[in-house]
Amino acid sequence: ITSGNTNSSFALDLYTGIMTTQLLLNYVITMSYTMSLKASNPDGLYYANYSVTTAYIFVNECNNNPPVFVNCPHEWVINENNNSALTGILATDANINPVFRKLTYSLVVQSPLIAATWFTIPNPSSSDIAVNSVDRELFTSADIDQVLRGVVIMRMDVTDGKFTHTCQVTVYVLDVNDNPPVFNPSSYSLYLNECSPIGTPLFTVYATDADATPQNRIILYAITSGNTNNAFRLDMHTGNMTTQQLLNYLITTNYTMSLTASNPDGLYYTNYSMARADVFVIECNVHGPVFIGCPYYWVINENTITTLTGIVATDANVNPQLRSLMYSLNAQNPLAPIPLTWFTIPDPLSPNISVNSVDRENITEVDSLGRGIVTMTIYVTDGKYTSACQITVLVVDLNDNPPIFNPVNYAATVLECSLNGTTVNTIYATDADATAVNRIIIFTIVGGNPNSTFALDQSTGVVIALGPFDICITPSYTLSISAANPDGLNNSILATDAITVGCCNEHSPIFLSSLYNATVLEYNSLVPPTCSQPAGSLLSVSATDGDCCPVYGNVTGYSIIGGDPLGIFTINAVGSVGVAYPQLIDYEDTISYLLTIAAMDGGTPPLSGIARLSVTVTPQHDHCPVFGVLVYTASVHEDALNGAVLQIYPPITANEGDETNPMISFSISGGPFNITSDGSIVRTTMPVTYIQSRPYYLLTINVTKLQIGQENTSTCTPYCNATALLNVTVLPINTPCIFTSDWVNYCPTLASYIPVGSVVKTVRCVDTDLGLNGKVSYYMYGGNGYFGIDAITGNITVASSLVSSVSAQYTITIVAQDQGSPPLSATITMSFSIALDLNPPYFTRTVFKASASTTTPIGTSLLTVLAMDDDAPLVPAGSILYTIEPWTPPMPFSLDATTGRVYVNSSLSAANIQPFYTFLVKALDGYCWQAVPDAIVDITIVDIVKPRCVFSAPYYQSRTWLLYTANFSVGLWENATIGSLVIDLQNYTSTRLSNFSLISWSPGANPRFRVYSNGSIVVQNTLRSATPDFYIATYNLTVASQCDSSFITTTISIYVLDVNDHSPVLNNISYCIPEYTPIGTNIAELTLHATDVDLYENAYIVYTCTQPAPVFVNAITGVVTLSTTLNRLVINQYPLVLCYATDRNGRGRTTANYLNITVCPYVNHSPYLQPELQNMTICELQPPGLIGKLLAFDVDTVVPFSVIYYSILGGVSYLDGKPSAAFVNQTFPFFVVQTDGRVYTTAPLDRDTVDQYYITVQVSNNDTAAMKNISTIGTLVINVCDVNNHPPVINSSLVCIAQHPVVGTPVTVLTATDKDVADTPFSTVWFWITDQTLGFTTDNVTGLVMANGYNGAAGENVSLPILAYDSYGTYLSLSSTATLEVVVYDTCSQVVMTLCESSQTVENVCQDLITRMLSEATGFGVCKTHSENVGDTVHALTDLYLYFYNNNTYKALPSQSALALIDLNSNLLTYFQRSGCCIKDVKPYTCPALLPSTPVPIWVPSSIAGLLALILSMVCCVACIATSYWCRKYKKLKVSKTVLKRSMTSQLEQFSYQSEVNTTTNPLWVSPYEVDASTVYESQELTIDMFQDDDDDSARTSETTQHNQLYESQELVVDVLTDDGDFDYAPLMTNTPAKNTLYESQELKIEVGMDDDDLEPVPTKQPAKASQERKVEKNSALDPKPGPSKQAPAKPDSKASAKTDSKASAKTDSKASAKTDSKASAKTDSKASAK
Repeated sequence: ITSGNTNSSFALDLYTGIMTTQLLLNYVITMSYTMSLKASNPDGLYYANYSVTTAYIFVNECNNNPPVFVNCPHEWVINENNNSALTGILATDANINPVFRKLTYSLVVQSPLIAATWFTIPNPSSSDIAVNSVDRELFTSADIDQVLRGVVIMRMDVTDGKFTHTCQVTVYVLDVNDNPPVFNPSSYSLYLNECSPIGTPLFTVYATDADATPQNRIILYAITSGNTNNAFRLDMHTGNMTTQQLLNYLITTNYTMSLTASNPDGLYYTNYSMARADVFVIECNVHGPVFIGCPYYWVINENTITTLTGIVATDANVNPQLRSLMYSLNAQNPLAPIPLTWFTIPDPLSPNISVNSVDRENITEVDSLGRGIVTMTIYVTDGKYTSACQITVLVVDLNDNPPIFNPVNYAATVLECSLNGTTVNTIYATDADATAVNRIIIFTIVGGNPNSTFALDQSTGVVIALGPFDICITPSYTLSISAANPDGLNNSILATDAITVGCCNEHSPIFLSSLYNATVLEYNSLVPPTCSQPAGSLLSVSATDGDCCPVYGNVTGYSIIGGDPLGIFTINAVGSVGVAYPQLIDYEDTISYLLTIAAMDGGTPPLSGIARLSVTVTPQHDHCPVFGVLVYTASVHEDALNGAVLQIYPPITANEGDETNPMISFSISGGPFNITSDGSIVRTTMPVTYIQSRPYYLLTINVTKLQIGQENTSTCTPYCNATALLNVTVLPINTPCIFTSDWVNYCPTLASYIPVGSVVKTVRCVDTDLGLNGKVSYYMYGGNGYFGIDAITGNITVASSLVSSVSAQYTITIVAQDQGSPPLSATITMSFSIALDLNPPYFTRTVFKASASTTTPIGTSLLTVLAMDDDAPLVPAGSILYTIEPWTPPMPFSLDATTGRVYVNSSLSAANIQPFYTFLVKALDGYCWQAVPDAIVDITIVDIVKPRCVFSAPYYQSRTWLLYTANFSVGLWENATIGSLVIDLQNYTSTRLSNFSLISWSPGANPRFRVYSNGSIVVQNTLRSATPDFYIATYNLTVASQCDSSFITTTISIYVLDVNDHSPVLNNISYCIPEYTPIGTNIAELTLHATDVDLYENAYIVYTCTQPAPVFVNAITGVVTLSTTLNRLVINQYPLVLCYATDRNGRGRTTANYLNITVCPYVNHSPYLQPELQNMTICELQPPGLIGKLLAFDVDTVVPFSVIYYSILGGVSYLDGKPSAAFVNQTFPFFVVQTDGRVYTTAPLDRDTVDQYYITVQVSNNDTAAMKNISTIGTLVINVCDVNNHPPVINSSLVCIAQHPVVGTPVTVLTATDKDVADTPFSTVWFWITDQTLGFTTDNVTGLVMANGYNGAAGENVSLPILAYDSYGTYLSLSSTATLEVVVYDTCSQVVMTLCESSQTVENVCQDLITRMLSEATGFGVCKTHSENVGDTVHALTDLYLYFYNNNTYKALPSQSALALIDLNSNLLTYFQRSGCCIKDVKPYTCPALLPSTPVPIWVPSSIAGLLALILSMVCCVACIATSYWCRKYKKLKVSKTVLKRSMTSQLEQFSYQSEVNTTTNPLWVSPYEVDASTVYESQELTIDMFQDDDDDSARTSETTQHNQLYESQELVVDVLTDDGDFDYAPLMTNTPAKNTLYESQELKIEVGMDDDDLEPVPTKQPAKASQERKVEKNSALDPKPGPSKQAPAKPDSKASAKTDSKASAKTDSKASAKTDSKASAKTDSKASAK
């Protein structure tokens, strides 16, 4: 095609001439094509040998544009019943041809289906929708939206015949009030009594409205007519009609009313309905009937039939219908149903009562004469009113019932040995008559009583034995007994009594011999069971009984009742004596036994006879040697020669317990050692070396006991040995390290441009020793400071610039030294020359690029990598060398090291040639050190088609050739958090891609990674599976990205790297190893096996075990091998061996468990628990584990032996002695190991819920050979002891305290709860204020918080950090902290509430309730302050003081404002009243006068006075320094603080003296309104104390340290006997604790009015007693101002005298009289002059 092929839309095949389209055609752009075609030969005559033609192509338009709705979807809101059309829906079609643009519309109603008749499209060519009378009431709840509009959802389709477009149309239908209310029913009628009260409900009218929405269904009811005198009320909302006037039958007998139901929307007159209501009035019965002559009485005999008459009742009503009377009867006593037949009213119109056979015996209520009382009530009614009258009938009893035996036949037994008068049994008869006189019964024996053997009590019926009895003569008797009344009115009846004579046990068994003799062999565990052992049966004994009865005349059993405390011997029921536990017979322990044997007969209790059995023990040789200890220790140096003697501790000894003299021989195995036959010396057999894998040897020492005459080969000759372990530790010898051989390969010439800090060589010295012997440090000597070495790494670096050392040569000596004792070292020497080379080479470009083709010949130079050196005039140009990194596989290029040219060195047309290559080139200037970055070489093979859109790795992140399509592999730790970045694919694309998306993933239903559109892949879900056994190692993601108009994909393989986050799970093994198992046997049942769900190295487990045991454990396989001979009589159970399983080849997580080894005997017998009741104790909260072992024994010694099995059957738990729960197996926190009885907990126990468990345990012996299971039952008691696991919880949170509290003012009592067991140290709580500088202190035991120097003003708050701890111990107590908010209030801002007297009993409850409710109601903080007397005003105990404050600022709310708040919430007073808290009065607090009434003289110092005070202070300081050694102890004098406020001292003292007149006699008391003066005093106190005793118990820092330390130590000794300044008891470190306590108590009283040593302002108001005690010292130390005398007598036992005696005299001795000068005179001088 030579022309006309617009946009190359068509392609013409060069050889076939077939023309095809190669682009999509567009009718709108090009409607036709006219192209010139040429045909020519390929012979080179192209321009002359050809022909042409023309091709015409006409484009037909296709319908390829679908119609589209504009602004879809559409919504309308219409009213119901609307018939307007819905218009405005528009659809367009982009086609040009009108045929393709012809559109057809259709409508499909989707919901509700009924709307298909409401909405239609009349004209399919139009989108208008016709609406036909939509009815909102026909919508269901499924088609209604939240605002109750009916929702019609339709789909409109538009089509051009080929394409169809859909648009959703939604119509919301509003409800219109188009339905009136309708009554149902439409008429109502009612008969109403005229007596009905006002408000009597009549009926409820009801109407319905068919409208859809609630607002259109509201109905209002009204009475429109007929309501005469407004007698009735119709509720307009509910329709309930009630009376609102009293009715009068005489005035109105009926009402006919019209009712209306309407909507309240204004359509009242058109949208309503009517109903009719008729009410008919009925006359009332206003008079009731009355009985005349009530109550009524009668007396009759029982069984009488008669009529009771004379009852009369009248009624005052006039209407005969209302006067008709009816009678009824209700018998109250006796109860129904029988009495209802006795008294009846046959005719209800008559009051006469019919009496029918009354039975006195059925009447329970009687009078004093025994007559039955029947109380009845007769009722009369006129239909409305009823009257009642009581009737009483007295019934006389008759003797009409005979006696009856119950039962008729009796049986009894009398022993032949019964005494005369013994009661045999009692005969019972009853008489049904009611009265006692008619119930008297006489009993008589009328037959069967020969010789009057029995007697009978006539009144009680008791049969008495008189005897005598002989069972052999008369074994039984049958008595005939009669019962009759004494009046003879009723015949007597008979009963029988069958009496059997029983046996008596009158004789005890008698043994045939009183003393028996037997012998028994001593048990020998050293010989096989087939050899001679103690016999199973020793002898038989026999006894007889003289009783003639079979039960008592037979000997039923024998028992051993004495002489055998261990239960060694046994005796059976026939008297055969045997050995039960032969292994307990030891001649060395007991040589004979004297047993007491008893024989019992069958009596209850049985009678027994006694005999003695003497058993003599025959000795045997039965003891093996025993080592003194099981493990011996020894050590040997690793350089020990052959034959070196080991020093062993303790010395090896072995003993045996037999009296013979056997020969003992020692041997040893397990290492290069031997032992002498007597065990005294152990020597090495070869030189010992210390290697890391074996720093010790664990040897086995064997001692063998040989019987004298060992040549006897009989198997019954004892032969045994014993085993102990010898732990030989090889002590290492320190050897010096050795430098590696590569240290000689270094560059001897260094360029001068090498920067400081650059590493020029690294040396390494290898030390094979361990520990400090193998820890090497490096040191350097020489080098003139130009070189340094890292002590740890051995890196040799340039320490200073080498430019100044050109042409110089430096020799350095490097020393590598270990840290052994003594340390050893190795030394090497290195020399460096410095060459003049000021500049390193550099590349002229960072990236060098070239291209080649697949036909480029081998040897072609593609490019030259060029580096320059600014030292060119000095350094030859050829000195720069170029190197290239090696590649795998080899690249088809090479680099000339001197010129930098890159050549083709292999064919570029090979199959593995890639489209481009990237590699790095280095440049060196000959001095072995590179300072320039690598240059990048980029070579492209141009004729290999390289896709534009590929995933690949960029050259700066790869050292290999790039791939066109790359699959990525990424490693990610399994614990990677959600959101962690995995890879950013934008860094691995050949061009910038977009729209990354995740196509597929595996495995799993949900992807664990998220792909963002920018190419970032992050973790979306956790990688760690919830199931440890389920592990996914690799996740494969297929990711697509858009490039131009196509998509490319790649696969990312994300390898999940395992984290060692699981500990091994080690099995817990218990096994019984049979006795005499050969040494070296692998015990498969004890093999340690641990599992670890981690992977690879994290799952490689190493086993280790601690504690000596008779086995060795293979560290890799866990196989347990027996290492000693087992003998159950020597050791039957080894201690619990704690074994560990450690993953990561022994460097990771560790799990421990126990290996429990027991020795199995050759037994097979019924095991038993000893004792049957066993106790264990475990403390609560301990981790699950072993708590004890059930003690069970099996005494058999005959093979084959069997294993003892333990199990738990059930039990009961207790708390404080009361059962708390019952359980069966597997329902409580214990389990027992079946094979060895170890009891474990499965969960931590809680002493707070259960303190004791009673567990029923069973121990059984499953004999598989005999196929039987024998078991015994016992009880295990597990006691749960309490631990300190509950910290105390502090309850206090906020309290209030008055401003300026005096020292000792109570603030609150701290309380805390501790859930541990009460009355133990665990629950005893102590308190502490952790910040003692805040001015408060607490009693550690009672929790009482007191002010101690705090001087805050109202409106402040103090946060006291509280520590509560229990008293278990210093390191084991538990504690908790809390903050106690102390709000300081102004007493004048209080409100006083006076409670009523009735509220005193609940005073505290009421006060707390009132305080809490007022705070919640007002939003202010409300404090309940002190209820005691305040100031000068005395209040009752029922007064409640309240303080209101701002919760944020803690500022007080004035009392008047607080009263206003209480008035605003006056409704609370009613609430308090209902709660039992009566408030009588609320008023503001009466505040006392703040200032004295008399004027206070104030002295205002001038500035000159202040300057003089400063000069005086400086003179005093200079004088102290010059005259006293103790003045040099001054550290830090706060001169500025003291001088600034020193001038206020006189004002303070003058004010204090004046204040005493009205307040206190304390000369140091400061008014609450003079806080600054208090601060001045404290600052002076601080200044003075700094020159004397600092009370810190430590020496001051000065040039005379030794002297100072002596002074301080003396100070400590003195202070513990005197004032230690801490307001606490003195430390009990002296021999006079009582004296200390006295001093301390005095100190507390004294120092509140003087120097409290707390460096804080003095408390504002102090106790008067304390101030008087302080005045003696104060008046003598200060220069008093003129005024009244305040001298107070000194208190003999007070702190004043104590200070004089103790701190004056004692400190004179202990502190070298310095205290006399310092704290006596200095305090006098300093404080006097300073003041």
